[in-house]
Amino acid sequence: MRRLSLTAVVVFACALLGAGCGHAPGIAPGGAQPNVLVILTDDQDIGQMQFLPNVQRLVADQGTTFTNSIVSNPLCCPSRATLLTGQYSQNNGVLSNHGGFQNLDLQHTLGVWMKDAGYHTAYIGKFLNGYPGKGKQPLAPPGWDEFVTPTRHVTDMYHYKLAKNGHERPFGTSHKKYKTTILGRLALKEEGRALDQPNPFMLIFAPTAPHAELSVSDCPDPRIPPGTGPYMKDLRAPRMRSWEESNVSDKPRYIRKFPKFDAYQKSIIDCQYRGRALSLVGVDYWVDRLIDRLDQAGQLDNTLIMFASDNGYLEGQHRVPTGKVLPYEESIRVPLIFRGPTIPAGVLRSQLVANIDWAPTILDAAGVKPNISQDGISLLPLMQNPLAGRGRDILIQASDYVPFPGNHSPAYEGIRSQRWTYVEYHSGERELYDLKKDPDQLRNLDTSSHHGATRKRLAAELDKLRVCKGASCGLGLLPTPGAP
Repeated sequence: MRRLSLTAVVVFACALLGAGCGHAPGIAPGGAQPNVLVILTDDQDIGQMQFLPNVQRLVADQGTTFTNSIVSNPLCCPSRATLLTGQYSQNNGVLSNHGGFQNLDLQHTLGVWMKDAGYHTAYIGKFLNGYPGKGKQPLAPPGWDEFVTPTRHVTDMYHYKLAKNGHERPFGTSHKKYKTTILGRLALKEEGRALDQPNPFMLIFAPTAPHAELSVSDCPDPRIPPGTGPYMKDLRAPRMRSWEESNVSDKPRYIRKFPKFDAYQKSIIDCQYRGRALSLVGVDYWVDRLIDRLDQAGQLDNTLIMFASDNGYLEGQHRVPTGKVLPYEESIRVPLIFRGPTIPAGVLRSQLVANIDWAPTILDAAGVKPNISQDGISLLPLMQNPLAGRGRDILIQASDYVPFPGNHSPAYEGIRSQRWTYVEYHSGERELYDLKKDPDQLRNLDTSSHHGATRKRLAAELDKLRVCKGASCGLGLLPTPGAP
């Protein structure tokens, strides 16, 4: 049976993490490359992990969960571009959903690097917004031996089109054509085909659940998998302290414009939350099938499995009825779990990590080097050592975004550290939150005279992150105590 091979972490990470420039403890050098299975949900907030018992049982309980995992640009296309490159938006060129597919240099992405290293590569599910481009033939991007993605009604569960290696096929409204079911079947079939080949494989399974359906304006949104029926019929959106925030006078103008919810709005938020939760039941089923196939083939112990979401989601927090993009924890925090050879089982890690780290981690596990500089670090040393990767700061950002007519969310850049969130909006407004004392982000400390030094320090660090590239993006990383 093949074992996980770990190559050197990039030079700056080696020095800062104190992990050495060879193999992490417990991982045998010189072994064959592992398979890689990535499961990427769409708009899943971290609280909805409770609706994925198979992911918990088969991935989290057998692997390592990062409890402080964020995405830098909390929007579908920029986050997925970061997965494919290991770079912040300003370095990969994908700042928003508009023109994302056209703006990314597809010759320098994870699929190309892995395929060039001998991997069989497959991408099944939602790819980048703008694919294939208006009026253009849907071609398979470079780097993928098998490529299947929605091209029409991309987020809808019915009445959509899939492009399979450049050939489109429409799907109707039959329950058998529920999108998660179709994508799951295709992923399982491709996994079986890959397991029959001599080379290792990388499969990315990216269902659109629990993303809202753009053709559904009311409830359920998204439509739920066939057969779930009245399951969880009394479920409602969690009422944490930030839900329908009582005082938003210190928030930016964009937030202050939202009124408190009336009874109808509350019922819609609850109904949509239930639809999102139930849509994840369908994802969880296919996670079980994909992992069972690995087990039956004797390859489960030789496969790196990663579970994550492209961004979080707001469902009533800070008076925002529904949305993402904003720099609040509900929007930027996402689940992130790894299982694989020598990865500690049933372990929680609290280091601050981000989606810029996803590609470097996969590449490190596979012993593959990218041909561009990456802004993130491999998380394999952090899984082994809870003291590794401390002290770093992560850039958070968003371009102007119109989630629906009449709702124009503001552009910003900010910094997220282990303790602080500091944001500078292009409008000139600012926010500062002490996440240790105020994890719900209810009190904006930007004008507090007691926090002037903190604000000044974070503003200076933000100026550096705005223009960082590669090693310079490791701002704040501390050496690991006791490391050689």
